[in-house]
Amino acid sequence: MKRGCTPTDAPEAEAYLAEGDKLREQLAERRRREQAVKNPSLILERDLMDHPLIDSVFIANIGTGSGSMVIAGITVHKQVIGYKSNSGKSTGWRVRFDWTGSDGQPRHSETVPPEADNRRNDPDRNWGLHE
Repeated sequence: MKRGCTPTDAPEAEAYLAEGDKLREQLAERRRREQAVKNPSLILERDLMDHPLIDSVFIANIGTGSGSMVIAGITVHKQVIGYKSNSGKSTGWRVRFDWTGSDGQPRHSETVPPEADNRRNDPDRNWGLHE
């Protein structure tokens, strides 16, 4: 600040400061989720719909394959299926999580790779083989 200058209003800075509590809550939530990867007891039931988070929890605690874990008091099953590319040089992975919510409703979350639609993975198109 230069000498002789008078401070002026800074409405953007004041608005930022007014949101301080909200921003601190967001940071605390972000930290909880980061720590939950190694400590699944921090996971809440609402977190089960966050596919990347739950996948990270499974990978950190039981590895990359299929399996089951109890998370937030709910048994969650993970299923991993590989799909080859048409050339067979690479593999895309379908990852699906299944669980029954505390309300008794079955739920799932999944990612499907683009390779799943390849002719090599389709029996109706002769598994990609030449006729």
